[in-house]
Amino acid sequence: MSKKIKSKDQGLRFNVIDKLLKKDKGYSVKEITSHVNSVLEGEGIKVDKRTIYSDLDDLREKYELNILKVGVRYKYADPNDGYRKPRANASDKETLALGLEAFASLKHLSFFDKFSDVVNRLLVGNLYEGIKDDEKKRIIQIGESYNSTGYQYIEKIYQAIKNKKAIRVLYTNNAGVTNWRVISPYILKEYRNQWYMVSYTKDSSRKPSSSVFALSKIDSLTILDQASYVIDVSFNADDYFMYSLGVYHDLYKEPIVVKLKFTGAIHVQRLKTSKLHSTMELISMTDNEIVVSLEVYNSPDLTALILGFKNEVEVLEPEILRDEIKNIIGKMATVYH
Repeated sequence: MSKKIKSKDQGLRFNVIDKLLKKDKGYSVKEITSHVNSVLEGEGIKVDKRTIYSDLDDLREKYELNILKVGVRYKYADPNDGYRKPRANASDKETLALGLEAFASLKHLSFFDKFSDVVNRLLVGNLYEGIKDDEKKRIIQIGESYNSTGYQYIEKIYQAIKNKKAIRVLYTNNAGVTNWRVISPYILKEYRNQWYMVSYTKDSSRKPSSSVFALSKIDSLTILDQASYVIDVSFNADDYFMYSLGVYHDLYKEPIVVKLKFTGAIHVQRLKTSKLHSTMELISMTDNEIVVSLEVYNSPDLTALILGFKNEVEVLEPEILRDEIKNIIGKMATVYH
């Protein structure tokens, strides 16, 4: 938290005193007074020992600095401390701890430890100890994946995106074909505890375009210094997944408008306050029935969403999707005949 100094003169004194207290040998009040007067002589500032005693008290109380007195000499208990170092009160610490519990699902990444170290040094000490201890119960529970997720590549991909560097990956596609690809990564996305990246690629089976890559299907990744990073002017990170349920995206398909009828008071209450998708619109509603529309890609994620509601949802439109769902249900019936 920021603290107000009493005057510009005090701020100048603090700068001098701060440098002295960082030194391990420590300084007496007499030595500090002499040093302040010598350094700030050009500013027309002259102080006595009583002013320095008052400044030391302010540094302790207002900035919560741990200043040791060894004999007649004063110094910081931690030489890395200082009055310009950001401080955090109890409320700040609670806010950080809350955010870090939510962030703890990534605790096995190398940058989690780096982030922890930075915050610890700058602010509040070891907030993460409880989060990293697997035997301690976390208040916030974030879903975790038990499969290969490609977590180990996140930091490299992030750096490549930030520095606009192309990367070379050994990637296995959905057909099980593995080959090397040179791609330009744009964004990282998490969905259902799996990580993905949207990247521009020239070596796909279709014309050059942005595509979604699952990090779990990467076997090797290298950041390239020489290969040119391609910027797709048509790519927009904010609306790339506008019509997606999950991470499914197809530049060459148009989204469809889906009209769904849900039966049951529980669905009415839930859908009144919780959208299935950002494009969801309410068509009609009674106490026991609600009809909504979505504008999304016709994808496996859409099929899974509909089937997940079992007999409590009906596809009203479009007819082609209604027939697809009817066909799937028919095949399922033969399994359980």
